[in-house]
Amino acid sequence: MLPSEFTAHESNLCADDGIPVTLDTEKHQRGECIEANPRVPDEALASITLAPPTVASRCEPLQQFGPPPLTGIFARACPWVPKHFADFDGLACIAPDEDGSCPAGFSVRFEFQERIGDARTCTPCACGDPAGGRCLADVLLFRDIDCSDLMTLYNGVEAHACIEAQPTWSLAAARVILAHEEPGACPPTEKTSYVGGTIESGETRVFCCTQHIITDED
Repeated sequence: MLPSEFTAHESNLCADDGIPVTLDTEKHQRGECIEANPRVPDEALASITLAPPTVASRCEPLQQFGPPPLTGIFARACPWVPKHFADFDGLACIAPDEDGSCPAGFSVRFEFQERIGDARTCTPCACGDPAGGRCLADVLLFRDIDCSDLMTLYNGVEAHACIEAQPTWSLAAARVILAHEEPGACPPTEKTSYVGGTIESGETRVFCCTQHIITDED
């Protein structure tokens, strides 16, 4: 993460507390020209503390997974209308007799539970604090808000650095560019995601089907 502020000092060697100069973080992270807030005139600028880029304070899992997919045989009941099934290629199925048995010719019996509602959820994944990693930034400071009048360039900022200002320096804008990035690692605090909840099923429906595939030639 690139820094969101520098500190402007009226004393040499960054000896005083200084004035925080904030930067627009959204633009800052894209390396665009950022207007300093507040601007610091040359008479109030003797030195500047540059802040380094830092490893992100926390990690987020790349993806939160949902429950595993349901597997099995699924069916859809539709009315038999010959003109709609000119290219039909499958088993012909009917409802069972009143006693629940399948009539002759439709001896393949399937039972399905309708209106399935999947109420399962997975416990969330979580990461620990990041460790390791190394980031360096190039800092360009400008006298004007359009970043056309370069005041100084400081390469490879990795830690807080104090730079001495020249008599003609006045801080109006900056560009901060991530020059080197070695991502750190975040150990998982939850190594396994567990499935909880239930699969809610409705009424059982029975289909009696033929033993062979029906085609439009049958």
